Amino acid sequence: MRTFAIAAALCFLMLSACAYTPPPRFDQTTYPRVYQGFDLTFFWRTVRSLDTVTISGFLKNRIHNKITDVDVSAVLLNPAGEQVGEEAVSFVLQDVAMDELAYFSLPLHLGGIGNAEKARIYYRYNLVERESGVLPQYHNFVIPLD
Repeated sequence: MRTFAIAAALCFLMLSACAYTPPPRFDQTTYPRVYQGFDLTFFWRTVRSLDTVTISGFLKNRIHNKITDVDVSAVLLNPAGEQVGEEAVSFVLQDVAMDELAYFSLPLHLGGIGNAEKARIYYRYNLVERESGVLPQYHNFVIPLD
């Protein structure tokens, strides 16, 4: 019975390891759009299909020693700047040190929304400072979907 349990656990671990897909490599020609905030720089591309707009790219920590618990989210905006559709969220599952890159992907479902021209990108992270401890940070910016 013990041998069976060990064999089953090994099979589970080997099969679950196959499910991991590493993020793509960063190439600025592949991610031509750039937004440079005070703290982070975003590089992205937008791919539109029949019912989805996917914003994928990388964020780069420019000035902080380390940031943790990073999440990036987006909502679609109509020409009047009002939110349409549902929010998409991408969690960065790593701490991001200064000058490091982290991948994100935001699939936004159009669901009959034909007039989405822009997206508002929100990003949140915890700034780790020795003197101050952990400081939560929240920022956003608007991008065109062309």
